[in-house]
Amino acid sequence: MIKNKDYQLTDAKVKSIAKQSAPKKITRHGDGNNLYLIQHTNGSLFWQMTYRYQSDKDIKPKQKTYQIGIYKPAKQNIDTTFKPELTLKQARLARDKAKSLLSDGIDPTEYKSYEKNNLDPNGLNN
Repeated sequence: MIKNKDYQLTDAKVKSIAKQSAPKKITRHGDGNNLYLIQHTNGSLFWQMTYRYQSDKDIKPKQKTYQIGIYKPAKQNIDTTFKPELTLKQARLARDKAKSLLSDGIDPTEYKSYEKNNLDPNGLNN
């Protein structure tokens, strides 16, 4: 696992972003190492990671986006009982797992799709 000390987001900063009113255009808050908190115009917040991946059919690597998960749905209010669906720590762990998959030559977006559909990476049902 990569230890990166120069993270830009903290739990308090993410919570303060969540308390802000919805922006007029989609806003991206970087944590470092390609992890972003996306603030949507409807008020939702979600985690994503950007990466480059070259499949067998691609001539050169393509820029892709891995949707990690939701921090706060659009309709949820931030109060004293607020619990994020996916915390900053969990998002960083998911990003590290995705980077590990990339180092093994596996596209994390495709891997997530296989997991979701209960398929193994060869496309066969388990």
